[in-house]
Amino acid sequence: MLHKERTGKPFLYKQLKNSAAAAVFTPLPVTLKDTPESLAPAEIEINFKNQSSRVITANFTNRKPITLATILSERGIVEAACQKKLSCSTCVGEVRVDRQHAQALAEPTEDELDVTDMVAKTNSNTQIKRTGQIRAGCNIQLRPGARYTFTPIEGA
Repeated sequence: MLHKERTGKPFLYKQLKNSAAAAVFTPLPVTLKDTPESLAPAEIEINFKNQSSRVITANFTNRKPITLATILSERGIVEAACQKKLSCSTCVGEVRVDRQHAQALAEPTEDELDVTDMVAKTNSNTQIKRTGQIRAGCNIQLRPGARYTFTPIEGA
């Protein structure tokens, strides 16, 4: 049985999950070398079921990579319950990127495929299953100037 130590250290399983997440999280292949002022914001169109879509922007105010889940959770669109560590499915949805930036959408990792496969199996929306674009937002690093489309999956 795992107990919290009196020193205030986190549970062992939390440490293991964080270590595993750090091992699978892939850094940006290209760092953001431009000054923050010269980086064009990324746009994210959110398509809600039975509602009109809306567009939000992601500004690059520092040189750290920004994930899709970070922006979506800040705006209350997804929960990102695992704090963007790819150990839940609350930021999973259909993700597309404009043709000009198609190469910016990295291939999913094995861990991301495990999460998205679980969501696809439990979701009854066959239209999303056919697109092959189900992704975990915490595994998608936004690129300056790119336009993304995100459709949340209900029940994810």
